Amino acid sequence: MITMRPSVVNDIVAFEVIEQQLYATPPWGGAGFRAYFQSRHHHWFTLTTDQAVIGYVGVAVNQHQRDMHLTNIGIAPSYQGMGIGTRCIHELQQLARQAKLLTMS
Repeated sequence: MITMRPSVVNDIVAFEVIEQQLYATPPWGGAGFRAYFQSRHHHWFTLTTDQAVIGYVGVAVNQHQRDMHLTNIGIAPSYQGMGIGTRCIHELQQLARQAKLLTMS
């Protein structure tokens, strides 16, 4: 079973491993992930299965514009093509509705 939970700083190590699997030149790296963890407008979610991290999702929330912006999504290659990304987007849409946000981009 795959779950999406709020991320904790210790998840960054797994994010870096997944990012290296996805990109020839990783765009974020540990420093990039850490910087966004410190932002109160940016939220991270960790995708797990049997306690193993298999992906991450980052969103930025603009309360003034009432928008949730998907900044990135990374799914480990061995878990791609299973609809996990689509399911994450549906869960984010539900979270946006619960937060009374008007748009998602």
